[in-house]
Amino acid sequence: MRIWLLIILLISSLAVTAQSNVSKTGDKDLEKLINKVEGRQKDKKPIFAMNYTPKNDLEKEAVAAIEKYWKSMIDEDIITSYAMMCDDYRKAVSFKDYAKQDQITLKHVEVNNIQFKGECARVSGWMKGNTNTPMGTIKLAMKQFISKEGDEWRVYKNPYEVGGMTLPKGRKINPPCTFPKPQHRTN
Repeated sequence: MRIWLLIILLISSLAVTAQSNVSKTGDKDLEKLINKVEGRQKDKKPIFAMNYTPKNDLEKEAVAAIEKYWKSMIDEDIITSYAMMCDDYRKAVSFKDYAKQDQITLKHVEVNNIQFKGECARVSGWMKGNTNTPMGTIKLAMKQFISKEGDEWRVYKNPYEVGGMTLPKGRKINPPCTFPKPQHRTN
């Protein structure tokens, strides 16, 4: 009888240990599946990709400034990103107001092209981030201008513009340079 009791206890303890191990493995697999479905990546930092190779020293300076700006946006370093805004923007928008603005929590930023015109450039690419709204994660085309103000490259942003539209009673601040509109192919 004692032997049977020992055998039952041994089998029970082995079953509990096996179930515990399966449960732990199952939890990890379930967590991976949930993260994949919800688009979450555990401990994964946002990515910045620069797909442009500068051709001279001026372009190298501009590319370094673009990288600094977008990395500050990804890291949510509003002090650096605000300091890199153009003078017109910083005159119109205080740091306190800038800090209050809703920002997209960036997951990925990719710069695909930079067009230069002297000490001014148009930067294009795309970004993906969480809007912290019911819209969730979105992917947007990105276009921005940067220009040299004194010795520093600055990001142009019209403080009176939201989503490409000038606000009522807002004044228009022209970009630091103009480029021809891209030609769309027609078939």
